[in-house]
Amino acid sequence: TEEMVNKSVEIFPNPTSDFLTLRFSSLMNTESNVQLLNLLSQKMTEQTITTQTGITELNFNVSAFAKGTYFLRIQQADKIIVKRFEVQ
Repeated sequence: TEEMVNKSVEIFPNPTSDFLTLRFSSLMNTESNVQLLNLLSQKMTEQTITTQTGITELNFNVSAFAKGTYFLRIQQADKIIVKRFEVQ
């Protein structure tokens, strides 16, 4: 279910001031698009990766981001997961 997928996605530390780590699990090898968005839904950064079955971990340097609220958006096939994070 969507809820189970959402629980398998972690971002930390939150709040952060320098680096944000994304960790999620995938049930199959698939292409994933990861975006960091500001409150206006403007793309701050984007990565498209091919995930392997199991745990995938990505690190993002957010030290140049202004303080505030941001969203991390992951899209895999027809599933989209959005997580909120703060930059201090």
